[in-house]
Amino acid sequence: MNAMTQKPFYKDELTWLHQAHQIIGYCPQFDALIDNLTGRETLQMYCLLRGIPNSEIPQIINKLADDLLFTKHIDKKVMAYR
Repeated sequence: MNAMTQKPFYKDELTWLHQAHQIIGYCPQFDALIDNLTGRETLQMYCLLRGIPNSEIPQIINKLADDLLFTKHIDKKVMAYR
């Protein structure tokens, strides 16, 4: 850590910024779900916001849906979940 900035020392600021983005969370100030999107579209949006490569997103979404027993609902509009 650099004592002056209290952040880890990296070769450049872009590397530091990339590392910081990997640990930043999201705390919505209102409902984080958009009613007109499907569950799949919502997860895709959050994957993209987290920087997950497009090529990996479908596999991640399908695994989440399977693991959470949500597969039959994943393509329904979020408004149907309420």
